[in-house]
Amino acid sequence: MQLIENIKDAKVELIEEKETDKFLGTIKFEFAEYDFVNKNNRKYSKKVLDEAIEKLDTEKGVLGQSGHPKDGATVLDAASHLIKKFWTKGRRYWAEAKLLNTVSGRNIKTLSKITDIGASLRGFGEVKQEDGVDVIQEGYEIKSVDLVLNPSFDFAHVVTEEDVKEYIKINEIETRKYYEEAKSAGYKGSFEKYINEFIVRR
Repeated sequence: MQLIENIKDAKVELIEEKETDKFLGTIKFEFAEYDFVNKNNRKYSKKVLDEAIEKLDTEKGVLGQSGHPKDGATVLDAASHLIKKFWTKGRRYWAEAKLLNTVSGRNIKTLSKITDIGASLRGFGEVKQEDGVDVIQEGYEIKSVDLVLNPSFDFAHVVTEEDVKEYIKINEIETRKYYEEAKSAGYKGSFEKYINEFIVRR
């Protein structure tokens, strides 16, 4: 099996900035899309991604780092986040993680406020070329999703809590209108929850 790294251009988002001894806050990010050819000329099927994610222990947490390790194994000195949740929106895959109170975690938190940080899928598997595209085969094993500066999907970056607040400040009237329309259609969540989901959809 070979090391397969899949970088995605979507902003990593700091959605909570509550510091403790262990954590600096919560982030979320997109990291993959099925049946889509990325910048690395690779394509993943829904089945391949779903089966790989199902094997991950989110209760314990999946340790991720800043940058990719050369051999595919997580480097403890570079550990920056602990992934606790995965979900999908359409064909895209999302993750939520606790930002660790480590040197790398603090670096990510600072950098996310001044530049775009991307999410990059790291795993091992077999690749078969079909019509000039490297198709990831069944049995692919995800090791983690790392945070990098140059992702290979065009929509995978970290979004911060400050981004959310700034968006609300600039677009509050428009967003509250959409929120009221959503409530009329049966939406049950709070305005804050809607804001978070609205920004993702944008």
